Amino acid sequence: MPETPLTNRPKMHTGVPSSLTTAQRWVLRGVAVADAPCGLWFLEAVATRTGTTPDEPADATVEELISRGFLVDTAAGLRLASIALRDEVLRDTPPSVRQALREAAAEVLAVRPARSRHRAWNCSPCWRCSCSGGWWTGPSTRGVTR
Repeated sequence: MPETPLTNRPKMHTGVPSSLTTAQRWVLRGVAVADAPCGLWFLEAVATRTGTTPDEPADATVEELISRGFLVDTAAGLRLASIALRDEVLRDTPPSVRQALREAAAEVLAVRPARSRHRAWNCSPCWRCSCSGGWWTGPSTRGVTR
């Protein structure tokens, strides 16, 4: 597959603009507290644990953030475009919100069966998933292109 010309790539951001919607800011915060690339299911599970329901669908928000250059979609999952952006997002997040997100992320991962970190972040949520008392069914394909 040919390399995408630099002029067609989304601009990578290092700061958090105030023009972001609440849902976009929430997704960036959710990805920032993850220690590894994460799947859409992870963001949705953290939102459920924190009682947060973003105004916009998470998958649409993620796609917008990818197209604007804030998120990068890799085979391992979603990650922020740069370490500087992650640091800026965390700095912009109130300490109590940051702590709640970290606790929710730890709870989400604690209910999953032990396995490699890569699979822990990219498990597909479904009625057979460990999150609902079943078993892991394979890598997520929901909301993330591979």
